[in-house]
Amino acid sequence: LTNAADIYVEIPAISGSEVNSLLSVSGVEVAQGRIVRDVNFLSDQKEDENQKITLRVISIPEDAEDSKDGMIHSLYFQTKAQSLASDDEVFLIESFARARSIEVGDEIKIQYAGEDHALKVKGIVSSSEYIYLMQSDQSLLPDFSNFGILYVRESFAMRSIASNGQYNQVLLTVKDSFDGNHESVRKAVEKKLEHLGAQRVYLREDQVSSRMVQEEIRGNKQTMSIVPVIFLGIAAAIMFVMIGRFVRNDKVTIGVLKAMGYNNGQ
Repeated sequence: LTNAADIYVEIPAISGSEVNSLLSVSGVEVAQGRIVRDVNFLSDQKEDENQKITLRVISIPEDAEDSKDGMIHSLYFQTKAQSLASDDEVFLIESFARARSIEVGDEIKIQYAGEDHALKVKGIVSSSEYIYLMQSDQSLLPDFSNFGILYVRESFAMRSIASNGQYNQVLLTVKDSFDGNHESVRKAVEKKLEHLGAQRVYLREDQVSSRMVQEEIRGNKQTMSIVPVIFLGIAAAIMFVMIGRFVRNDKVTIGVLKAMGYNNGQ
């Protein structure tokens, strides 16, 4: 439903034409470049004076703004607005907005490379890419107050954040015919981008949030297989004790009935 990426590429810089060239790799169905940068969130609250608050800015492809199906990791909109009309409008992820009591229409400020930007929150969104909102592999737990995701127009990101107007991350989806063989596609992509110095090419299961979700599902499966056995074992033990007491209380009557010729079944 959200058109989640199958392969992620982190790279210092890559042009749009080089992103499109990845479509020639056997198994790649869609290739989408985007800009991803961590910036400082400028809070006007006194209690945040000594806190480092980070927003991860992610660009939205220009041709996908009006079509959820045209964007890898399409957003789930909590509000009516589903497109950005200007560069000073942004979408903010729900968990950070709730933790910071930020509403649609509020103005937020970010800082990157010493330059401040005032932006208007056009909508509140959720994303399958950040079910667990964690900044990196080193984060122990989500910190909704100090880390969030900010979605901006690609034109704003190119002008204000990108390095030489190029992307630094590529998302890929793999054709259904290659289901179960994503690793071979990943290796082919990694080899094709070797000359560009790709920092990391990894599958969806190695993405932080996806890995945390899978670990939770795996943990729940183990709990589901162990906990019922424990409860059923305790219930059986209690029933055994109770039936034993009933038998002891009625042992005189049982003895008389058996003396009269009744068998155990009767």
